[in-house]
Amino acid sequence: MGELIKLAKAKPGELTYGIGGTRGTASVAVEQIKRATGVNIFGMPCKAVGADLMDAGAGTISITFNFWSILEPQVMAGKLKVLAVAAPSRLAAAPHLPTFAESGIAGGEVFGWQPPGGICCIRACRQSEDGQGVRR
Repeated sequence: MGELIKLAKAKPGELTYGIGGTRGTASVAVEQIKRATGVNIFGMPCKAVGADLMDAGAGTISITFNFWSILEPQVMAGKLKVLAVAAPSRLAAAPHLPTFAESGIAGGEVFGWQPPGGICCIRACRQSEDGQGVRR
């Protein structure tokens, strides 16, 4: 998350996040990050709920927020990278992922009607051409 915050501060208004509706969980998470860090991240409406994952994978948007249960296949395939979890503690299903608080963002917990696994901030990344890792 620290790298994302530095990038957002260096390029105010240039990073985008996908939203599949207004006033949803993702919007709340982004507003908490903006308030806690002073960054300016621009919301890009997606055609439908869930389209944010396709847009993130295609590089149309910079970041998005979604549930771990939805993100896991994309993350395991190396298409997306989870930066942090918007929960008070690490996810049991993915204990290697830090929370927002552990990433230096106080008040980054998002509560609401969520499936098990919590909500995650992800950054689009792509497999390098040589297959040796991921790149943004």
